[in-house]
Amino acid sequence: MAEARLSDVARAAGVSQSTASRVLNGSTRSVRAENAARVRAAAANLGYSVDLRAQATARGLSSTVAIVVDALTDPDAMRVAACVQRAVDDIGLLAQVTVCPPASDRAAEIVRILRGQRPRAIVLVPSSGRPRGPVADELAQFAAHGGLPVVLDRGSAADSRDAVLSDFVRLISAAETAA
Repeated sequence: MAEARLSDVARAAGVSQSTASRVLNGSTRSVRAENAARVRAAAANLGYSVDLRAQATARGLSSTVAIVVDALTDPDAMRVAACVQRAVDDIGLLAQVTVCPPASDRAAEIVRILRGQRPRAIVLVPSSGRPRGPVADELAQFAAHGGLPVVLDRGSAADSRDAVLSDFVRLISAAETAA
């Protein structure tokens, strides 16, 4: 059986596709309560799930924050990733962890792939130093198109890392409000 589409939900609920989209995609435009209830019921009955790729394309960004760490076995990187995850969870976003040493040959390609997924932010947690060359270029492109590139220095004291994370949450919250 094919996966339910937005048009299927709209037809089952007896509303326009625009109305179904407003209900299921969190639009700020108002929909009559009875129509919204029918749309949600139809979506549940059909097993519909929002196409996050289409949503990210339409909005220009997704509800994710990408975290790039050197290795899952690195306890410092995982502590930082866990802090970022808690911070983005607090503002209703989803953290996605990717493993790729920023100095590797594939790092620029990974950042380019992540850019294509339209995350709100790409957080690099390198074992040392700041990204250079092609990785830095990809991050600059990400920033030029409205993304938030963040490089967290793991060598910092815990207090300054907390301050960086606090600034990060403030920035990502501001971006969320503007979207």
